[in-house]
Amino acid sequence: MTSEQGRAKGQEPYIHLFRKPGGGWCGICAFQLMACPAERSERLRTDELVTRHLSRQVDLINSLYSPSPPRAYALRYLSRPHPSSFSAGEIAIVLFGKAEDSEKFGCYRRAHALYLELSAVLGGMMPHHAWSTVTDQKHFESLWQPMEWEMSSVAEIRRREGRVSLETIRPRPVLGKTSTKQEATNDHGETVYFIHAFLPRPSTMARLLRTMLLQPAPVVLQVALAPVQLAPQEEEAMVAEIARSEQYLQRRHTLVSEGAIAVPTILSRRAEAICEGLLGQLLRLQDAPFLMHILVASPQPLSPTLLETVGVEVTRPVGEQLQGNLAGLQMGGYEGLSALVVILF
Repeated sequence: MTSEQGRAKGQEPYIHLFRKPGGGWCGICAFQLMACPAERSERLRTDELVTRHLSRQVDLINSLYSPSPPRAYALRYLSRPHPSSFSAGEIAIVLFGKAEDSEKFGCYRRAHALYLELSAVLGGMMPHHAWSTVTDQKHFESLWQPMEWEMSSVAEIRRREGRVSLETIRPRPVLGKTSTKQEATNDHGETVYFIHAFLPRPSTMARLLRTMLLQPAPVVLQVALAPVQLAPQEEEAMVAEIARSEQYLQRRHTLVSEGAIAVPTILSRRAEAICEGLLGQLLRLQDAPFLMHILVASPQPLSPTLLETVGVEVTRPVGEQLQGNLAGLQMGGYEGLSALVVILF
């Protein structure tokens, strides 16, 4: 049933309450996806499919933006492979919503209010998806803690980041290299800290879910989002990096005007691309930023091929830019890191 149908029949969500390590309370509500429409991609051109998927994702995520009071969301894919039959395996898809408050009762009220908000959003923006409210503790706990997190193998998929040298061209790490060495900051005088954004890959996730079902043990894939606000010191740091790029460009333009170099070089173009990329990131972060964590977990060691499959499902590879310029070449790729601390969301 849909969230709206569950509310109409008087079902009340189970609210999981627990104390935060630093003080205060957290309340969690949950929805489980029971059915969704099949995607017929052959009826649309690739560019139309990309545009439609990205537009829907952006609209849904933006509708969830509300940094105060604190809240967070997590979409979790849980595979339960069958030991003898692939078709008998199961994939559970769950949406968690988290609210916080200093008092237990206040936390319950905020979590319940968040449940009502999410019911309306899911029913309004995903009318063809059937979401079922999780109403009892046993069902909730089977989805919330499907394995012992402390005893599990956990990895994080995250964007590439590091200091980019403006005075030399060094090859970018290829897709899937999880142990990249950052460029030394003392080898060259001009470096800029840069985060290489994901290139979204619209997909039904069919191949990833099949791969998860073919693993020897259950696998959890979770994408968690928390609405945040750009702190003043963070904004100042980004402006400083932009200014460093602009100063480098100004010096290069001076050399051209003085005849020291004949024409702007590839280094100048790269600096312009970095500057453009930083400015774009700053403007987006000033609008409606979210803190994102992508986690993969299993009670058995995670295979490298599984992590690579998750990574290529999340983002396009380096260089497969959506726009034909050097700024697009700074996007794509990912890093896979072992998570020392399990952050559910």
